[in-house]
Amino acid sequence: MQLEPPANTYGPFPGIRLAARAKLFEGMDAHRRELAAALDPIEAAEIDSIQVELGASASAGHGQRKDQEGLFVHARFNPDPGGKILISGLRPDVAFTLEARDETGRVLASIELTLSAGERRRIALPYGE
Repeated sequence: MQLEPPANTYGPFPGIRLAARAKLFEGMDAHRRELAAALDPIEAAEIDSIQVELGASASAGHGQRKDQEGLFVHARFNPDPGGKILISGLRPDVAFTLEARDETGRVLASIELTLSAGERRRIALPYGE
């Protein structure tokens, strides 16, 4: 994913938030979870630390809760200095919202996505005015 700021602007890139009404990330088998926990015990439960070691963006936080509408899952990522984020391990056929948010949580841009099994997609997300 590539964030695209308005022309002639400077400053930090916004953070990215993914949200879904179903489990968003693929689970790991016991052996892979063990390896991931050795790299990062806090993230091993949801975000695959092995993929982070291979170049995927690290999670800046994640969680899930149940409400009246069912399960709600979210994850946050911070872009690299060039505005890029590489997210791996998303479950196929799960609809999710991808949002660019500023430091106050205001949504600057949003897109709805669903990826098929094995699908890779480059997304350019323009934000701002």
